[in-house]
Amino acid sequence: MPKQLERVPDQLRITAEESAGVSFQAAEDDGESKVRKFTMTAYTGGLLQLSNFFYPVVVDLQGLKVPAKSRPILRDHDPGKIVGHSDNISVEGRTIRLAGVISAANDFAREVQESSSNGFPWQASIGAAVQKMAFVDEGERVTVNGRTFKGPLYVARRSKLGEVSFVALGADENTTARVAASADENRLEVYRMS
Repeated sequence: MPKQLERVPDQLRITAEESAGVSFQAAEDDGESKVRKFTMTAYTGGLLQLSNFFYPVVVDLQGLKVPAKSRPILRDHDPGKIVGHSDNISVEGRTIRLAGVISAANDFAREVQESSSNGFPWQASIGAAVQKMAFVDEGERVTVNGRTFKGPLYVARRSKLGEVSFVALGADENTTARVAASADENRLEVYRMS
């Protein structure tokens, strides 16, 4: 049985590598603003090697609270680097997926848009506040997100989603990122894990 720890970091920066699918769609020209839409697969329910934890971390998605469908979308978890906002977030099984718009009018939003147009493979990272953390001792097993993991590791049993960030490098090795090929595409492309 996992033990609850009294002292662990209370913030997670969960970065998703390869399958943190990021996809963009150019806005249709309606004579008004031209914001680009995106989709992300931000976490796939597995082990994460995080810099502020000695052992890997698994976020229990059954205990993840999403306070609103509209969450800030940042660059590198920096609240001063706003890129946009989400308009839909779903937590299903082992996966966090979201859709939104690049709504900020600043250099960080332009960087994400222009880099994606040049083919840069953005990755996603979630920022969450930990409310309950458990430690699984070496040799013990725990089932989280429909998978069985062997300790030592931490399990974030309860957490609250704060923001999601565009990052250059992520920590979830089971994820991918892809940007829509052209501004002429008129639909969002959602990339599913294989």
